[in-house]
Amino acid sequence: MNHIKSLIILLVVFTTATSLAQKENTQKIQGCWVFKKMVAPASANIPQESMPPADSITVCFEANGKYTSTMANNTAPITGQYQISEDGKTITQQRDIQEEYTFDEDATIEFTSENSVILKLEYAHLYFERKLK
Repeated sequence: MNHIKSLIILLVVFTTATSLAQKENTQKIQGCWVFKKMVAPASANIPQESMPPADSITVCFEANGKYTSTMANNTAPITGQYQISEDGKTITQQRDIQEEYTFDEDATIEFTSENSVILKLEYAHLYFERKLK
């Protein structure tokens, strides 16, 4: 009987911790973030000149699950929806309009501070800093 009680307590603690992680990262990601750099392994074969320059992209995440991404060289912003996974470790984005040769990819979220986040994609890590007012 004690084992069952222990399992129930562990389940409640795990569920609560998972829920808090999702809520915490959902709140942390809200606001606008400025792209700083992209780091890709050599195996990704991404030429340095095709990597976006620092400060050329701003992504804003709203509390309602919508995001807007603006690029310095593109007048039309990219809009869509985002969702944080149940465990709070992954962000899923879906563009409103999918353009040719583009695709949406899930990313692992790693906050290195309150104002710095790394979005880890399969092919590269994208570093962002919170846009301060």
